[in-house]
Amino acid sequence: MLAGSDACIQVYGTVQEGHEKSGVHFTYSYNGLNWPGEFEQCRGNKQSPILLPASGAAGKAWPAAGAKSSFSYSSLSNPTILNNGHTLMVALPADYKSAVTIPIRGDKKTATPTSIVSSSAPVSGSVEATPAQFHFHSHSEHVLAGAEYALEMHIVHFIKGDQLPACGTKGCPVVLGVMLALTNDESKVSPELRRIIEAMPLNEGDSATIKGDLNVNALLPANRTYVTYEGSLTAPPCTEGLLWHVMLTPIKISERLLTRYLEAVGDLLCGPSESVVTELAKADKYFKAPPVDKNGCRKIANGHNWRMTQPINGRPLQLGMF
Repeated sequence: MLAGSDACIQVYGTVQEGHEKSGVHFTYSYNGLNWPGEFEQCRGNKQSPILLPASGAAGKAWPAAGAKSSFSYSSLSNPTILNNGHTLMVALPADYKSAVTIPIRGDKKTATPTSIVSSSAPVSGSVEATPAQFHFHSHSEHVLAGAEYALEMHIVHFIKGDQLPACGTKGCPVVLGVMLALTNDESKVSPELRRIIEAMPLNEGDSATIKGDLNVNALLPANRTYVTYEGSLTAPPCTEGLLWHVMLTPIKISERLLTRYLEAVGDLLCGPSESVVTELAKADKYFKAPPVDKNGCRKIANGHNWRMTQPINGRPLQLGMF
């Protein structure tokens, strides 16, 4: 990524629900370090992502959850994949079938989704979470036992008010994070992941159809052991009260597929820059830079839309073993 007075780098972060409608824009130029100055909730004490220790590490073992969340998804028929300039996103239709259950502690009339980690009350049952979309971050936002992965996939769900009254009409977000680790063995890559990335449009604002049925379950690892904690959105407004599940076993992605993803989700150079134009001219024999778009911006480098890890601040972590 370029830096300095003659480079105006603008990278828009992953859009969360309502951001475009409200006119809120933000950049990943500093991987979120600049957000607290503009967005008050980004200064909170329960922010995401975080560093997650290895399970069973000396002095860092997580208590097992009193009840476990479960994640099961059906296939999608001819889903649409959108390139919004900073990530790839697949929206899930309102009638999409899934079996995602989240355990709840205490009285369901007043409980929130985070009760499983924030309350000491007995488990009173479980509620259903409805998946809404999934998208990707590069590189991973959460760090597992000191390891950063090539990509992190987020499946965004909502628990609706008919399940938990405290969630109201907008619903309470619950996010499942899945790591993607690089491999040199193409046979280890999920065919469904390959179909997603090979079908994705390379230009911002474009969408494409993934032909046939897409098995969303095949995007999860065989071992679904996870850690859960209370955190926040990883993009402004950084709203807290979100229940995170991060699976500890990654799925695989090849260098070829990662390169294609990064080609489509790039950093933008906006406005004139004599030194960059000169640099591109020298490289013209070897590399044809993408043209300037209607906003006067040019894609100049591979994009990375991840937020820096945040302090844990004593939050409890729980392990769901499978």
